[in-house]
Amino acid sequence: MRRGAHQKDGMEEMSVTSQVSPGVQALERMVQLFDQALQQALDALVEAPVLQGDLVADDLAMDARILRDEGLSLLPAGFVLNAPLLVESSEVSALVLLQRAESVSRELSISQFPEGMSALIVRLVDALRDRS
Repeated sequence: MRRGAHQKDGMEEMSVTSQVSPGVQALERMVQLFDQALQQALDALVEAPVLQGDLVADDLAMDARILRDEGLSLLPAGFVLNAPLLVESSEVSALVLLQRAESVSRELSISQFPEGMSALIVRLVDALRDRS
């Protein structure tokens, strides 16, 4: 547990927040990467010719949105995401961002992640496999 002090009417009020587990921290990073992948895929769709479209970017956007939303649902109630990670370059593709998220999922054992994480990892691996 960590405690944060807040000033209220000249008196110090203590609030207690629980520590975030390594599994939740890793899941948070993955959700941020899914969100960035979604943004990259949507940007690619905007840049694609209107009539031709880009089915790969469209599929990536759909997968990234599903992964992001599912990941968000696994975070503890009331959890607030930190500011998004900065991608080194706007040249990083949605696929590379999803691959980075998959590598984050391998940093810990599955038992350290929130319940339901194995289904998210399977969906992520399926999405990557479909593009290899």
